[in-house]
Amino acid sequence: MSVKYDLKKSKDAIGVLYPRIVDKDDREIDGFHRVDADEDWPTRQLDHIDTDVKYWTARITANTHRRGVSKKERKESVIELAKALLAEGYEPSLVNPICVLTTFSPQYIGNLLEDNPEFLKHPGAGGPKGVKPGLTSEQTPKRKTKHDTSDKEKLDNLYKKVQKSAFNGQKPTSQSSIEKAEKLGLDVTHYTEQLENIRQVLNDSVGRQYADVKDDLNDAYKRSTGMKKVLTAQISAEETRITKLKESLRNEVAEEVTQEVVEMTENERLEKLLEEIPDEFSVLRDWVREGFWSIDQIKSLLNNPAKKKQLINILEKAPKKLLEGVKTRKTSLVYANTVVNRLEKHDSPPPLPDGVFDVIYADPPWKYDLPLRGSPNSHYDIMSNEDIYNLNVEGVSIQDKITEDSILFLWATNPKLTEALSVVKKWGFDYKTNLVWVKDKIGTGYYVRGQHELLLISTKGKIPPPIEKNRFSSVLTAPRKKHSAKPEEVYEIIEVMYPNRRYLELFARNQRENWTSWGLEA
Repeated sequence: MSVKYDLKKSKDAIGVLYPRIVDKDDREIDGFHRVDADEDWPTRQLDHIDTDVKYWTARITANTHRRGVSKKERKESVIELAKALLAEGYEPSLVNPICVLTTFSPQYIGNLLEDNPEFLKHPGAGGPKGVKPGLTSEQTPKRKTKHDTSDKEKLDNLYKKVQKSAFNGQKPTSQSSIEKAEKLGLDVTHYTEQLENIRQVLNDSVGRQYADVKDDLNDAYKRSTGMKKVLTAQISAEETRITKLKESLRNEVAEEVTQEVVEMTENERLEKLLEEIPDEFSVLRDWVREGFWSIDQIKSLLNNPAKKKQLINILEKAPKKLLEGVKTRKTSLVYANTVVNRLEKHDSPPPLPDGVFDVIYADPPWKYDLPLRGSPNSHYDIMSNEDIYNLNVEGVSIQDKITEDSILFLWATNPKLTEALSVVKKWGFDYKTNLVWVKDKIGTGYYVRGQHELLLISTKGKIPPPIEKNRFSSVLTAPRKKHSAKPEEVYEIIEVMYPNRRYLELFARNQRENWTSWGLEA
């Protein structure tokens, strides 16, 4: 009505800009809506449009691009033009100009003509693109383009679209939204009925033609998405209401508790709070009473599953001194738990290996007096200097495993150089030289930050130096790896310097071919 009113108003105000257009036989070409607005609208008759082909060409040209012309009307116009082409002796191969006029693709026009076999049976018919004259589409192989989608595929895609929206795809689905709303106590009867109706539409569409069910499926999709939007808003509002209610109740309880606490003494208040710590962790109450831990810190600890597991392990297995460190917070839970696990794994060192060896390679687990960042204590079992000097397992000493003529390759960090030289003497060797490992990354240190380590080379008896071609540079540049791990190249250097020997690695972490490895981690 508004269109009619606007046209009428426009005509009265400024006159007629565009007349109604008809062909020689007074058939409407353009201006349908103008006649609806005013029966006396001026008309222009085009006498040269005197055939059906000209009429339908003119009508399509005038109307196909207008928003008010539906796809169905354009399809009908195409069919009528094709009929006119046949009736007047033209070939339907003029489908491409039709495409230009109607904005339909050649493939689409071809499909339309295929639905009307009389166009294809005409002796002179060019037919749709890809169909030979005089043949049906079943007789002519079709080349499917990427834009060619069959009705079955359209139906499958539309079915899946509705299925995902309502039941098992895009989150949240209509079904999950209803379930969440129901848990919050909202009335979902209407939405449940809607969902069942959508399910029925899906079931009814199985095995049917796309054209018959597409409208129902599209409507089901719109209802599903609309349902989710409404439910999401209702759920959000209800969750907000519940949150505010809980906050209000907490405040009321807090006021009651506060009044009760005000009337208590300080010790009574503390004991009241300590009741929140479970009896199985009663020792933690003493930690709070002694002032090392707060109630909130203990509660946070117990509410963290990983930390709680570490704490249980420490309370059950940690030595007294280690447990004291955790209590006073001088020792972290992570470190204490690592030590406990290591102690449990290595109750005692393995016996020294059988036999004697003439090449010894050792990386002692030095104990450092100051807790440097990255201290070895948190990575492996350490040993005192005396234990390293007098290495002895079950009555067998390291000296018992070394031949009269042998060589020692001993790692020494800069702060432990004095102790390393003492090891050389205690084990019966004489210091000769060293190899420097230069790392790619800088480490820790109190005077300078270390970026190298020394491999002390010492001999016992009459073992000769390597032949000249097997002597390496005294500087080895190699990247630093995990804590305390030494370059793999050192094994190869030793094997080249002294080939075909009996090799023993002390304090080893891994096994190596042609070597005997001894250590807690080996």
